[in-house]
Amino acid sequence: LGWDEKAPLSGKAYNKIHDIAKQKRSSHFFFVTKDEEVKDLLCSSCTQAFLARFENGEKVMTYPFSLEDSSIEDIEAWISRYSFPHFKELDGSMFNSMANTKNQKMVVCIFDANKLDNQITRTYLESMGQLARPESTTLSESARSQLLFAKLDGNKFVAFVEDYGIDEETLPRTLVIDGTNSLYYEDVFAENDVETFLEQIVKGEARPHYDGIWKTPARSWRSFKRYMPWSLLLALLALSLLVFMCYLICWVELEDYDELEFSDDENKETKKEK
Repeated sequence: LGWDEKAPLSGKAYNKIHDIAKQKRSSHFFFVTKDEEVKDLLCSSCTQAFLARFENGEKVMTYPFSLEDSSIEDIEAWISRYSFPHFKELDGSMFNSMANTKNQKMVVCIFDANKLDNQITRTYLESMGQLARPESTTLSESARSQLLFAKLDGNKFVAFVEDYGIDEETLPRTLVIDGTNSLYYEDVFAENDVETFLEQIVKGEARPHYDGIWKTPARSWRSFKRYMPWSLLLALLALSLLVFMCYLICWVELEDYDELEFSDDENKETKKEK
């Protein structure tokens, strides 16, 4: 927060940010500066109290409206919207938080870290970075508010990538996860029009796939195709064993039935002789 305690209404802005900071102290860091040089460095055009957002390697963002005139709810909404990094490489804790954010979907840009010199990979990451960053994105306002962006090294998280049916040879790829509804959307290749693909998802025009336990049949089928022809031989062997077991069960029951019939016939013959 950059503010001047002598300026009119400056105390009002301070009190609002102070209340928000207390509520969000477990997940956010808030700092206050009254130094004129620091304020000019952060927002040289600001003449009133302002709120700035910092992220390593990214441009400083400032709250675009008057803090004095805005409600606490509006300021909180802006802070929540930009709580996550613009375009950072994922780790486990950040993945869980982003994937399960209410009313937002996570755009996972999967790349091969061993191919960063490759023109396709480099162009893909640059274009996705432009879509992810507020100052350069060309996405609609609706898409901006619903999508969170992150990078993922497909070599480092091979099991995760394969779980969604994405082969390492096909990277880079775009995966969109809707964790709150257990859905995901998978693009075909990075060369496709990713921006149109994302807009279709936001509008509800893209076909989702079920995540979690519901994707088990699809996962099994992908594994079956991946290990062909050995998987086919194994399936035939299992089917043969099943047929053989059924045959044994039926044969034993038939033998028992024949023995019972023979025993009944013997009893009848014995009774006639008597």
